Amino acid sequence: MSFSMSRDEFAAYLDSVRITGEVATARENNLDHIQGFLDGNEHLEFGVQWTREWDYDSVFEVMVRRAGLNPDRSHTHGQDTIGAEQCISALEEYARIFGEAVRAGSRILFATGHPAGLFPIYAVMAAAAKAAGAEVL
Repeated sequence: MSFSMSRDEFAAYLDSVRITGEVATARENNLDHIQGFLDGNEHLEFGVQWTREWDYDSVFEVMVRRAGLNPDRSHTHGQDTIGAEQCISALEEYARIFGEAVRAGSRILFATGHPAGLFPIYAVMAAAAKAAGAEVL
């Protein structure tokens, strides 16, 4: 199967199906997670190794820049956003790293906090990686 669309078309598609743009994630949840990260909640660290002291404003700015959260600090309730451009850039980086790992025959572990949505995708990716010589854990 093959299809082609421009980056702008892909961004519009992601917004239209609410993977990006105004998403179902509550703003309160995202703001609570920022605070939980600062409080040392191990379930909200996502493997981040602290290399400096962080404060709420710094983490908030990173999330705006890297994930496309709504930058309006007075927005504290309701829907939040994920930026399509940030999502596409992250997918491109993921594809590059995954491709390098597969080509090198590396060990790859697939894990997710969203098993209902990502498990079928990871199953296909794991099978392809294994068929190409990677070691799937």
